[in-house]
Amino acid sequence: MPLVSIIIPAYNSGHYLDEAVQSVIAQTFTDWECIVVDDGSNEDLSHVGEMDPRVHLTRQPNRGTAAARNNGIASSTGEFIAFLDHDDIWLPENLDAQVAVLSANPRAGFCYAHYDLIDGEGNRRTVPLSGNPARSYLEMLRGGAPIPSTAVVRRSCLAVVGGFDPMLPYSDDQDV
Repeated sequence: MPLVSIIIPAYNSGHYLDEAVQSVIAQTFTDWECIVVDDGSNEDLSHVGEMDPRVHLTRQPNRGTAAARNNGIASSTGEFIAFLDHDDIWLPENLDAQVAVLSANPRAGFCYAHYDLIDGEGNRRTVPLSGNPARSYLEMLRGGAPIPSTAVVRRSCLAVVGGFDPMLPYSDDQDV
């Protein structure tokens, strides 16, 4: 059983999904599984399951990002759940750093990371977060952290809150 399960909801993601999955495969931390949830795409996403033996594709009728995340969580086995949107990428050390933080802080329910925005030409711009680390999910949202692509959450915490609300068509990650 892998320590980390990475959930990627995907809907007509074009070339972005391949880049997202490649950024997972390139992680220096290797004890993971990646579950790509095809949320009823018109595209054929079957190739992602062939990119690495730790990458699995599951399909569902189009029900939205929250339902896709919940489906991925239900299909996963890791103690930690990491979320990555289909149009985002991680730096290679991302999981190493976040797993180290959660492992060193067993009472922490989640952690998150700073991020850069990348424009169409590949230029990066760092987005500053608020000055003090968040002590709660709500503080993290108010501080500007993009959820969920920077969040790694303990499975036990997701079980307590019951996952994501599928009735929220957008910003389901802000259901607090």
